[in-house]
Amino acid sequence: MGKIAVTGIAGEALAAQLRAEAERARRRAAIQAEIDKWNNKLTTVQSQKTSLTAQQANLNLYMGDWDTQKTAYNGNDILTEVVILNVFEGVCADKIKEELTASVTQMDQTYSRISGLNGNVGLQISKLNEYITFIDEKITALKNELNSI
Repeated sequence: MGKIAVTGIAGEALAAQLRAEAERARRRAAIQAEIDKWNNKLTTVQSQKTSLTAQQANLNLYMGDWDTQKTAYNGNDILTEVVILNVFEGVCADKIKEELTASVTQMDQTYSRISGLNGNVGLQISKLNEYITFIDEKITALKNELNSI
């Protein structure tokens, strides 16, 4: 096939129209690539949020179990009574009470650290939600730009 030569004003107008159409196609492709990039980021962030949410649920479950166990433990009358029948039992009872108190203190410290971790995970989830909102807005703006071309 041969080329058709269009000369003059009509030819220049057609060439300008073809250049403009090629530029619109290039811009549309660039915007679509940007939308795809942001969609991939959105998928990654949502996956991270899902994972952190599951971990936070586990932390809440463990903290609830710990509260239940500690309440049962503290409410047990046997553990609060120290019975001394003779010297040997008195020494053992005092030692058990001392170790028990130290264990409860350590459990409270661990619970406090887990509670702090739980709060930090919640903060991270909140930040991820903010980023998801930002990404959604970015994608919407790019789609609007794409539709306007």
